[in-house]
Amino acid sequence: MTHIQNRPEITVCPFERSNSRGKRQEPSDRPDIVARVFVQKMEQLLKDVRCVSVCGKVAGMVYTVEFQKKGGLPHMHLLIFLQQPDKIRNPKDVMI
Repeated sequence: MTHIQNRPEITVCPFERSNSRGKRQEPSDRPDIVARVFVQKMEQLLKDVRCVSVCGKVAGMVYTVEFQKKGGLPHMHLLIFLQQPDKIRNPKDVMI
């Protein structure tokens, strides 16, 4: 999961107005807001995977969140272990 700077929930309110120096803020100027929105979206994704079973019955999950050095945008690596009946064993098991 990668966070995209130009999403409306990031850009609508805090970045429309100019600051006192007349410079319009960018998402990289407010890592607190970017991180807060990212965490909300990450928690919803984990809830959907765990509780709603969008990928099948989950046996376990491992994830890590990293921040880029330049710009400080967060991203997540997620590994999902499925229970035996829900594992994808051949191309026919993949739903399109």
